[in-house]
Amino acid sequence: MSGDRTFQTIQRIEDGSLDGVNAKAAVLLIGTNDLSWGHPDDEIVTNVGTILELIRSKNPGVHILLIGILPRAPAETHERARAVNSRLAEYASSADVTYVDLRSEEHTSELQSHH
Repeated sequence: MSGDRTFQTIQRIEDGSLDGVNAKAAVLLIGTNDLSWGHPDDEIVTNVGTILELIRSKNPGVHILLIGILPRAPAETHERARAVNSRLAEYASSADVTYVDLRSEEHTSELQSHH
């Protein structure tokens, strides 16, 4: 669903885009378009939480991997992504969701060591 904002993904799922899917795992990378369009941080976090709940309700037992919002220009957007990611990590830990921040120092050093 490339190009969607979180509210559009919610609508797609509610309209049946995941109906009949029997996934064992789901990967979610979302939120960057919301930042670009100026959606408030609270709205982004709430909508991502709703998406996670919808995925789980459509696929009970699914393992969900939530990837943090990747860096973006300008600097203000980058800082907002960092703040949203912090809140998403907290949400994920309480919702039995695996959260990965590819921007973290740990992952950055891992990526650099493979070059």
